[in-house]
Amino acid sequence: MFVAEKETFLFFSAFNPQIDIYFRRSSDSAKTWTEPVKINQPNHTTRSNGIQLSTRELLVPLHLRGTKGGGVMKSCDGGKTCIRFGAVANPEGQGGEPTIAETKSGAIHMMLRTKDGLLWRSISRDKGETWSAPEKTGLTSTLSASHLLCTRDGTLVLTHNPGPTPLRFPLHIRLSHDEGKTWSEPTLLADRPAKVGGWSVCYPTLTELADGTLAAIWAQIKSSPGELHGDIHSARIVLKK
Repeated sequence: MFVAEKETFLFFSAFNPQIDIYFRRSSDSAKTWTEPVKINQPNHTTRSNGIQLSTRELLVPLHLRGTKGGGVMKSCDGGKTCIRFGAVANPEGQGGEPTIAETKSGAIHMMLRTKDGLLWRSISRDKGETWSAPEKTGLTSTLSASHLLCTRDGTLVLTHNPGPTPLRFPLHIRLSHDEGKTWSEPTLLADRPAKVGGWSVCYPTLTELADGTLAAIWAQIKSSPGELHGDIHSARIVLKK
């Protein structure tokens, strides 16, 4: 989900009869929604929020199921039409659940989920239409989704599970003040509630609020034989200047 001007967009995946991505839009702050529109990307799904660029275009990240081929859907007409760009993957062909953010320079950064215990990054300098060869960020990450946000003052904020695979805890937050060249030491955002197996603290999302604080949302899930339940958790974050 993301907001652009007076429109709220909700992207989701569904089977009809095969899996594809659909979206609905609302012009009254999510009170009512349009009928779903299929964007015709079979066997693809989307996880992370879309963004509106400083030049007003809309970008929504998506990927081929199976942790393969991250890219974006781009719209230059407010969501009426969309064009697919990018099939970004590391040398092993992995690039799932991409998360994107536009920095002050106009570059768009994409973080990718892979299976090698590392976070990979690709950059576009032409509004999402071409992407650099992915490179390692130097940050570890388990096989789970991360989330990237650029604040209004240009700080890149990253939330991720550092691993090792397959552990989906703890959940860390890091900052970059140089467009991802270097990252701060991690700050613990959340951890499993008990030191027993089966817990995941994962799938974070960030947004910046009007007062400059951040809102973080994530899932806390217990999954073990005979036990499956979970909750949505959140936190308000004040970044140190």
